[in-house]
Amino acid sequence: MSEGPSLRERWTLKWWARVHGGCKIPLHALSPLNGLGGLAFLMLLIEAVTGIILGMYYEPRFNEANLAYESVVAITENLKYGWLLRGIHYHAANLMIVLSLLHFLKTYIAGNYREPKGLCHVVGILTGLLAILASITGYSMRADHIGAEAILIGQTLVKYMPMGGLLFRIVYGVGTLDDALTRYNAYHYALGALLIGLVLLHVWFSHRHHVAPPMDDRPSIPAMPVFPNFLLSVLSGVFMVLGGLVLLSVAFPPHLGVKYVPGEPVPPGVPEWYMVGDYTLIKSGINPVIAGMVIPLLAVTPIALMPWIDSSGPRHPRHRRFAMIYLSVFMAEFTLMTVWGYLTPGQQVLLSQQLPAALAVAVLAAIPAHYATRPRVVKFGAPEAKRVERRPILPWRRMASWVMARPVGVVTALLGCQVAMTLLGWYWNYLGLQRLYAVSLGASLFALGAVMLVAKSALFDLKLLGLEGASQP
Repeated sequence: MSEGPSLRERWTLKWWARVHGGCKIPLHALSPLNGLGGLAFLMLLIEAVTGIILGMYYEPRFNEANLAYESVVAITENLKYGWLLRGIHYHAANLMIVLSLLHFLKTYIAGNYREPKGLCHVVGILTGLLAILASITGYSMRADHIGAEAILIGQTLVKYMPMGGLLFRIVYGVGTLDDALTRYNAYHYALGALLIGLVLLHVWFSHRHHVAPPMDDRPSIPAMPVFPNFLLSVLSGVFMVLGGLVLLSVAFPPHLGVKYVPGEPVPPGVPEWYMVGDYTLIKSGINPVIAGMVIPLLAVTPIALMPWIDSSGPRHPRHRRFAMIYLSVFMAEFTLMTVWGYLTPGQQVLLSQQLPAALAVAVLAAIPAHYATRPRVVKFGAPEAKRVERRPILPWRRMASWVMARPVGVVTALLGCQVAMTLLGWYWNYLGLQRLYAVSLGASLFALGAVMLVAKSALFDLKLLGLEGASQP
């Protein structure tokens, strides 16, 4: 009987590699869609790093000259590569919410919230709501006309709550913009730390309960070792995402609204896209707490409780009628209110207008979902339908086969591009051409990730599949 590793050996890198080299990711879990949650966590880490750097130059004070706004302008225009740093922070925040939403949709549609993953699902929903709250405090700190309006709306919501006076003093202090910006700055960092903790808890739950089995109850087939295959795939993806984020920040720099000065006219503002629907509800004229908080939370509650509402039966979406109809209606209402908010900036949208439109959209969204989840009736003695093999929309397999047939040439070409872009970036940085340097940096990081992915596939994945000879031209 062999002895296990000692306590000293247990936490070494060699022990970790040996243990995880024997662990394999199931074949059905290798879809890129299963990486959406990890990408959202990567965006959160990028937010933490760039936020700490930006906080060194940001001044959370309003004063008479709106010093907070002026500090954001100084970061963008005077700090070297400050515009790029702010762009990465802004786009990472939006991508974090987008990727979290897509991760939720994928998990929900696949029915992966069922026990024993119920608590993991609830933690994920709570994390998403807090991520939106952290983003609200973040764009409010710009102190432009959009950020200042968000602060004023938040103050109104707190005032209308039960014990509003006490809550207002706790959240906003004396109520001045100076006090609000100082507190929002602290709330923003506290929420960021809380988000990291909740995401780690969410990951721990996912790791504890393992990957959910396939939806159609097929056997789970172990396919890719965690180390080194899967780990190198993750690292290559990280480099490509970082490069893409830099290029996105160059192509679409973050906007900055009109400087807010009390008493001076400002154009009507529209909040960030994830809050436009809530903004439309608040403009309905009813109690702002009911419109801006109670209704959205009531709409999210069935989604959070879905592991216990939809707790049995097949996991395929076709057999989960209530869950799919509710998701369709929820997303349709969110889309309606968001589009309506963009079309009516600064205008009131009365409840008498919103209710008929919301009911009509709910019916239009529920009918196709009801039809799609209709049980299929198979008549006795009818021939069994042949299973149609689904082909990928894009020729990914053909492209991958072409790359794997000549990995040395592809890696050499990508590495040459990566080195060339790096050298050009140094030269452009020396000349002070910041945008060209940022483009070269993003392209270099993306090429480096592609090099790692192709090299990993040729060195490890083909060997795993027993296709070493397939890489020979």
